Amino acid sequence: MSDTHFAHLIRWHDLVWCLTHLASSSNPVSLPTGLQCQRIHPLTKRDHIILQHHKYLQPFTCTDPDCPSSEFPDRPYVKTKELKSGSSDKAGKLAVRPRFRNDQPKDAVRVRFWSFFDSFLAALRDVGAADAAPRTGVQDDVAVVIQAIKSSPDYDRFWSNGDCETVYRLLDMSRADLALTAHARGLLDLGVALSTNFGSQGVGNFWGFLLAHTVSIYFYTNIRLFCRQKGLVYELENDRLRSSARADCDGRTFLHRFRGALADGVYITDLEATREMLKGCFRFFANYDAVETKVRGEAGRKKRWLWRLPSVFFGVNEIWEYAKELEKVQ
Repeated sequence: MSDTHFAHLIRWHDLVWCLTHLASSSNPVSLPTGLQCQRIHPLTKRDHIILQHHKYLQPFTCTDPDCPSSEFPDRPYVKTKELKSGSSDKAGKLAVRPRFRNDQPKDAVRVRFWSFFDSFLAALRDVGAADAAPRTGVQDDVAVVIQAIKSSPDYDRFWSNGDCETVYRLLDMSRADLALTAHARGLLDLGVALSTNFGSQGVGNFWGFLLAHTVSIYFYTNIRLFCRQKGLVYELENDRLRSSARADCDGRTFLHRFRGALADGVYITDLEATREMLKGCFRFFANYDAVETKVRGEAGRKKRWLWRLPSVFFGVNEIWEYAKELEKVQ
C-alpha cells in the first residue's frame, strides 16, 4: 500500500523525478540507489561505466550483496565539494531537494511534469464531478442547511462577506452539490463568493490565501511520504509552513478539522491521521474545482491550478514557462 494519496491515479513519481532533476544547475548523473542504505547500487554495465568515469562516486557504492534496491528507478547525483572529498556523511546519502531552479525546464522534465499535472487535474475532476452531482435519495433542504451553518456557534462572521464562510463550510462538507443548488436558487452568489476581497495582503483574497496554504501542505506531505517510502532522503523540512497553517491570521489558512494532524508527534508519525488529512484536503480541492469551473468556466482551469502550485517547490520562472506552453496549446 502506498503512503501517498491517490497513488494509483496521481503520478507522484513523475513529480519527484522532475524536482530532483532540477536540483542543480549541472547535469546530474543518475544511478540506482539502495532502499535502506541510500547508497549507489550499480546494477548494469552502464552503471559500472559511469562509476569508472566518476571516481568520486565510488566511495558511496553499496558493498552489501543482500541490500535491496529502491523501486525509484534512478537518483540524480550532483557533483559537490562534499561529495568529491567524501568528508560529509550526508554527501553519501545524496539527499533529494525538491525545489525548482529559476531556469527553463529541460524537455524531459516538461514531459514528466505534464504527466504528473494532468493526472492530478484528472483526479480532481472525477472526485469533484461526483460530489457536485445531485445525490440520489437525499432530499436536503439547502435553505435549512445554510441556516444551520450560519447559526452554528463556531460560525466566523468576519468571513461572512460574500458568504465566503458559508461556501467554505459547504465545500469542506463535500457538498458542492448544495453550493451549486443554492447558487441556482439565488440563495448564494458563488461568483461573488469566489471573488470577494476583505482588505490587503493575505486578506485580499479569501480563497487564494486558503488554497495557498492547503495546497502547499498537500504537496509537501505527499512528496515527503513518497521519498520516505522509496528510500529517498528528503531535506526540505518546513515546520514554518505547518505552524502557520495551524492558526488563522490574515485569512483562513487550513481546514479546521484537520489542523490536529499537523501537530508534532502526529504529522507523518501517525500515518493514518496524515492520510485522512490528505484525503480531506484533496476532496476540498475537488469540490472547490467543481464550483469554480461551473462559475468561471472550463477555459483557464488548467492555468488557475498551475499558479496554485506551491512556491516552496516551484520557481516563478518555471511556472511562467509552463503557462506559456498552455497559451500555445489554447
